[in-house]
Amino acid sequence: MFEIPANTLGMAFVMGLVSAASLPLGTLTTAFWQPRDRMLAVLMAFGSGALLAALTIDLVASALELGHFWPLAVGCVLGGILFEVLNQLVNMRGGFCANHRP
Repeated sequence: MFEIPANTLGMAFVMGLVSAASLPLGTLTTAFWQPRDRMLAVLMAFGSGALLAALTIDLVASALELGHFWPLAVGCVLGGILFEVLNQLVNMRGGFCANHRP
């Protein structure tokens, strides 16, 4: 259909166009299909998981290439501990039942 440019700038531009096409396509899809809440949650979880995986791979790969394994490992463990502590604090204050109405 079209030839992908060989230079880095052209390749980045084409990849940007391809990845950005999902936003208008998703908007057009909602004109014809209104997903139920559960399906919408599944689609949002999939999209956020894919984004998180891409960012993680990009960040981890570049850190490992530079030989920063131990700072990366310590940061992962500390980040996990901080997340769990903050998650427990939110849950103790009722954050887990935000949509619950007695």
